Amino acid sequence: MTSIQTTQPVVIINKQTASRAAVINEKILDPVTCIIKSLMVDLLKEKLNSGVAHFIFWKKSDSTYREAWGTLKPELIASHISGQGKQRKADCQIYWDIERGGFRSFCIENLVKVF
Repeated sequence: MTSIQTTQPVVIINKQTASRAAVINEKILDPVTCIIKSLMVDLLKEKLNSGVAHFIFWKKSDSTYREAWGTLKPELIASHISGQGKQRKADCQIYWDIERGGFRSFCIENLVKVF
């Protein structure tokens, strides 16, 4: 077994995270930032699926930052799913907005912070 000697941090990512990073990189053209944002999306998805997540994203429509509290936890959103929703693009993250009481989405490259 060979060990690698490095002074730089090493991040190991799965195939889905790498694929997401490639999609983000097509839009922002910064390989380091795209990996960081892709890892942030992983963290957000984990928090959305396990409870209520607190996060910030940039809204392209009016160039403002939006602070949101959302969830995808089945027990919390089951009564709001009708099967009549529209299909979202793969580069968007959907969530149930706790404050506004509806499904919302944002482009994953616009994720700024996950608390």
